[in-house]
Amino acid sequence: MDAKLYTPPDTAPDAVLLPAPSLRETVYAQLRAAVLDGEFGARERLAEVRLAARFGVSRTPVREALARLASDGLIERGTAASSSPSPTSRG
Repeated sequence: MDAKLYTPPDTAPDAVLLPAPSLRETVYAQLRAAVLDGEFGARERLAEVRLAARFGVSRTPVREALARLASDGLIERGTAASSSPSPTSRG
């Protein structure tokens, strides 16, 4: 290998790069915090389109986050595109 053309890596060989959290994980964490902080009223409709706009993402990560929150028991799934906070999800 020609030493003049070789560029060493910017990181040390022992450095461990952690993967960035996925969009799904980021939206889940933010939405979970909002539900637990009471930002949504009990039985308030959590529409996928509105939440996607709030978080600046498409509906897919929102839909995945809502499904996970429903399995956690923090929200109740309604129609295909809406959910609401579970009355027991607040303190």
